[in-house]
Amino acid sequence: MIRRIINSAFCLLLVAATGTAKAQHTHKASIDSVKDEGFYRITLNSSLTQYLKTDFSDLRILDRKGQQVPYIIERNIRRNSSTGFQSLEILENKITDSGNSLLILKNNGNDSLNHIQLQMKNAAVSRTASLSGSNDKSKWFIIDNQLRISHTPGTNTDDMVQELQIRNLTIHFISLKLITDEMILIRLRQPDILKIM
Repeated sequence: MIRRIINSAFCLLLVAATGTAKAQHTHKASIDSVKDEGFYRITLNSSLTQYLKTDFSDLRILDRKGQQVPYIIERNIRRNSSTGFQSLEILENKITDSGNSLLILKNNGNDSLNHIQLQMKNAAVSRTASLSGSNDKSKWFIIDNQLRISHTPGTNTDDMVQELQIRNLTIHFISLKLITDEMILIRLRQPDILKIM
């Protein structure tokens, strides 16, 4: 008897869920057709989102046949951040007379930066780095002059990736000085967006 009640309740919930799934949607918008299989980023503007629930549970994407297309909601994206990857121009990558590695990059975009990822050889030493910024490449200001870069213990790989947290800045030129000649690549990253040169 209890099993029958549970089964009946389950069927009612299923019917209720099915009934709401087939409800007519009152607002529609068109999106561009898909050229290739894969993930696409669709920006929802406020003229459409004002009619949606805050969790977007009532959002549906339909194909030409009216069949629902699965999607993933990407959250915590800064409104002013770019969508995608941006190449960074390497202006200088050299060893100075004092033995410091000097890397100067140009950020051609207007996005603010708050993370730096370094990819370098995994040496069993810790280093101090100095990070500076500029908008004209002549007047530099120190962002942080006591950044610690440490090796990654317990790994057998030759390369390591170190992420450095910095304050949120919109700058066009980045200068990184560190005592090593092993630096190969630097990546700049915003929350949820990786910038790679």
